[in-house]
Amino acid sequence: MNSGFDTFGEECDRRTRAELMDECLDIVCGLWGGQLFEYSGRHYTVQPSEFPTIEILEQSPRVPI
Repeated sequence: MNSGFDTFGEECDRRTRAELMDECLDIVCGLWGGQLFEYSGRHYTVQPSEFPTIEILEQSPRVPI
């Protein structure tokens, strides 16, 4: 099934798209941790960063994704 993503220059391979999503979720959850965070994956790299977050999250371990 053609996703149409290639029209916009995006990755079309389902396995690669799944890898990208997994890394994005790792990064978002890491940034929500409220501490210095860095990440080095196959597709993305995040330099050591602090991300402003709420001190106490109501949902544990994180908001549902």
